[in-house]
Amino acid sequence: MYFYSHKHVRRIIILLDTLATTAAFLLALYLRMWSKLVPWKVELYSTIYALNVLIYLFWNTYRRAKHREDRITQLDPVENVSHVFRERIFQYAALIIILSATHSFEKVSRMVLLYAGIFDVIFTSVNRLLLRRSIRRSSQKAAKEEHYLIVTTRAQESIARARLLAGIPGNADIAGVFPVDEEHPDASDADRPAPVRGNGADDGTRTLIGRLDAFLKKTEGPLTVYLYLPDTGEEIRKSIADALEKRRIPFRIALFSSGRCVPLQLIDSVGPYAAAAYEPLTKRCEVFGVHFMVSDVETAAFSILNELDKGTANRPAGALAGQYLCFSNVHTTVMAHDDLGYRDILNGSAYTFPDGKPIAEYQKSHGFVKAERVAGPDFMDAVFRATMDGRIGHYFYGSTPETIEKLERELRRKYPGIRIAGMVSPPFRPETEEEDAETIRRINASGAALIWIGLGAPKQEKWMAAHKGKLNGVMLGVGAGFNFYAGTVKRAPLWIQKIGLEWL
Repeated sequence: MYFYSHKHVRRIIILLDTLATTAAFLLALYLRMWSKLVPWKVELYSTIYALNVLIYLFWNTYRRAKHREDRITQLDPVENVSHVFRERIFQYAALIIILSATHSFEKVSRMVLLYAGIFDVIFTSVNRLLLRRSIRRSSQKAAKEEHYLIVTTRAQESIARARLLAGIPGNADIAGVFPVDEEHPDASDADRPAPVRGNGADDGTRTLIGRLDAFLKKTEGPLTVYLYLPDTGEEIRKSIADALEKRRIPFRIALFSSGRCVPLQLIDSVGPYAAAAYEPLTKRCEVFGVHFMVSDVETAAFSILNELDKGTANRPAGALAGQYLCFSNVHTTVMAHDDLGYRDILNGSAYTFPDGKPIAEYQKSHGFVKAERVAGPDFMDAVFRATMDGRIGHYFYGSTPETIEKLERELRRKYPGIRIAGMVSPPFRPETEEEDAETIRRINASGAALIWIGLGAPKQEKWMAAHKGKLNGVMLGVGAGFNFYAGTVKRAPLWIQKIGLEWL
């Protein structure tokens, strides 16, 4: 945020929420019993109102102490309304418990409390959505006409461009790309200044800074430089940063951990400093007998890819070679509860993730406060974005020939640089032993580390379990993910996903 500090926003939210509660109580009293108010009822409802505000302030303080406060701009409108609804359910439930314990509940009109609760949710939601829009507009105005220059390598250009475009405001643009590993075609000898002399810098680094100087002179308007340099040495990164600082040019440096760009969701704080937060995939929570991992999309993708980075030519998936991952929603979890064989298959995976909001909410209710839904299509997007450098190969097995063809075209368009090692649409009948052996041979020969299986549940899970230990890559059962990314089937609207009904 550009004009709003986090503390400033929090104070505004507290003020707006208190005003919303006040308006809700007054309107509820006006509609239900304004003409019947007598002095003792005025005192009673004034006390109830004050108690309600105190409960809200206590809850607000508790959330901050537990670091569970969500920033208003990080929540979309549906999440904001849902967040307010959950807050008010707790708030009014606590109020009713206190009134019952003090034998005051029978003196209070139930309809007044009901109306007050409904109006409180409506007024608070409207206030927060208006505040969210105001903050986002101020941020966009501050970024008006902002131009970015990407400094990266040729191999990383497509992924750096995609990451930047995903994060900058719509009215900002990319002014150009400066590749550090080759001479820029526009930098002629006549235009190129003498290399910059830096303390301890070698000739190659000084020449690089000289080329960057020449490139910057040819670029019009104010710039913000985006440094995306995962494969270069610390000396080069520091030399470029020093040169930009000396020339008073603002810049942003992409953060990397284990050679991978750290997503915003994995940035945490250690005291006053930022740090890349890594949560190993070790926590599990049992739901209907299924052992679900406790994680979120970005953490899960980051952890899996870190494991794949340790792979070899013969075992590109490293320790995950021959293993499989499952994404189980409410329907398949209930199916596993009734079918012990299917439950054993889900529990026999390397990791089974909760592809259903009710499952994630169940995990939260059992103490795993950071648990989130890890939907197969969302996991695919996180992995596709992170592998546009072509280091990791993908193999797709499933769906129809038409869908597979569209899937390849859409993936290459949306994720430039992604390495597709192979795509196969198997027959709808069971494969013969010879056909199955040929499928295994082709997949292993492709060198793919990620083998996406789109056969639909429970068929895909049974297929993966039958091929456990036979493939060099790791299998991932993503069902309709093939259709979503091919564009042949549309996902449910975002608001349906947010309230946890996408599985219907």
